[in-house]
Amino acid sequence: MGQSEDSILAAFVRIDEALPLSALALFTSGETPLLLCAARGFSARKSAPKSLPQGAFGDLENGNPLTRKAQDLILDSLGEIRASTIRAYAVQNERSKTRAIWLYADDRIEADEELALAFARLFAATPLPFGSNATVDEISPSLAALRLPLGSGKAVVLRFGFHDFLANGLPLLPGLRPEILFPPLVRSFSVVLGVEGKAYCLEGAKIVAILYSKEKMDTELALVQMRKSLKRALPYIAASDFPAGEAISVDLASVGALEIFERFCSG
Repeated sequence: MGQSEDSILAAFVRIDEALPLSALALFTSGETPLLLCAARGFSARKSAPKSLPQGAFGDLENGNPLTRKAQDLILDSLGEIRASTIRAYAVQNERSKTRAIWLYADDRIEADEELALAFARLFAATPLPFGSNATVDEISPSLAALRLPLGSGKAVVLRFGFHDFLANGLPLLPGLRPEILFPPLVRSFSVVLGVEGKAYCLEGAKIVAILYSKEKMDTELALVQMRKSLKRALPYIAASDFPAGEAISVDLASVGALEIFERFCSG
């Protein structure tokens, strides 16, 4: 699998589609608690946690069953499964730091040692998550407006609404938690914008991207280029009913810049 911001999410969906296990879950690990990215095959729990504390799984032995204590924690958190044993595989970076933990269960694996080894090799080859596993906080349009550097220059403001995407595109990515999509999205926007721009996650499942320049830019061209760049950065997510986006130009020296920006972000 090629490496991109959404490679690990694509890996989850492809494994789930090609190898229908009784249960499959993916946690990412970083400086923050273990973050649940996706889960399939666990009985639904309305109060299922979004994260678990570091070390929740104890001392993992890759490809082997969880300890009884760790398995009970998972079943209490995510729900029951149609299998007797949950196995785990921790994927580490070059500094031997765990970045992702895969949980998987199927009684056919328990009956076949070669199959168990094959699954361990499969998860060992999965990609690492990019960036931090921290979630992205939503801010209001008014707060985003306060962060606008007024005084001189121009800006193209790009707004992408993901409400319809979450309703229509997300079912094409089964098992993934909606909020997990926003960290790689915001990071990808930020990478595309570079030092000349800024991206924010707004209330209502929206992302606004701001590209600064000394001269007025073509808003439609900026929008087209942004979409192309995002599809390269997020080939899997961006292929699923990705929003078209809208764009306006803002004169940062004008008296009404803040009002125009906030009104556009609220749209």
